[in-house]
Amino acid sequence: MEMTVPPPEAAAHYLPLAGATVYCLDTGGEGQPVLLLHPNTGTSESWAFQISALASHGFRVIAFDRRGCGRSICEVPSGDVPPCADDIEAIAHILGLQSYFVIGAAAGAFVAIDLASCRPSRLRGVVFAMSNGGFSEPEIETAFERIKPPYDTIRDKMIAELSPDYRARSPEGAVRWLEILENRNSRARGWPKLLRSPNTFSKLARIEVPTLVIAGGADMLSPPSLMRMWVKYVRNAQFKVIHDAGHCAHWERPADFNEIVLTFLRG
Repeated sequence: MEMTVPPPEAAAHYLPLAGATVYCLDTGGEGQPVLLLHPNTGTSESWAFQISALASHGFRVIAFDRRGCGRSICEVPSGDVPPCADDIEAIAHILGLQSYFVIGAAAGAFVAIDLASCRPSRLRGVVFAMSNGGFSEPEIETAFERIKPPYDTIRDKMIAELSPDYRARSPEGAVRWLEILENRNSRARGWPKLLRSPNTFSKLARIEVPTLVIAGGADMLSPPSLMRMWVKYVRNAQFKVIHDAGHCAHWERPADFNEIVLTFLRG
């Protein structure tokens, strides 16, 4: 697989937020904005294939490192850190976004659920990808305890997050993914507070914007069967499965992932 980096037109900015300096990639332009929320083990770099693809179809693509991740700095203790949804709304204000889509992968989808359930007036649609949703619901917590693999070392994370198919056919892609993982942590006093309130099924029921949910057929952390347990609470959600893809389907199978997302965004 050919490895790419965000295109030159994705300008890097450091945005001043309350108690933080947040690193942000922004392709600019007049297209409909799309905000990309990275997984817990990644940074904005994990969206390299989406930034170029979505921008080439006329969208303004914005990807940022959450507080405490990658190049972003959190300047306050953890107890004083606002939830990530507040940061998103602050970033939208700074960049002058009148409306936008959000795509969240893994823990990024935790945040997207939290944001969408609060009915923000600027949100046009949302994509939840390869995620257990971070739900404080016994049904989900019990199922996840039954299936979760070892997740302590970097090798554990590689095996859990990258499918066997991908590790076999793209060793260079696996190496690049590990580099992003190893560079994930920044120097920070505090870590991001992901959610305004625990994610629950009742929060899903409050989501009114168009919703797309994407699962990886070979995802060991959020298999389609687990995701279907919570997707049913989202009204009129589209549900798509990328077969043979693991927990990082957007990285492993970018062409398939991007085609599904673009069809949704255009619709």
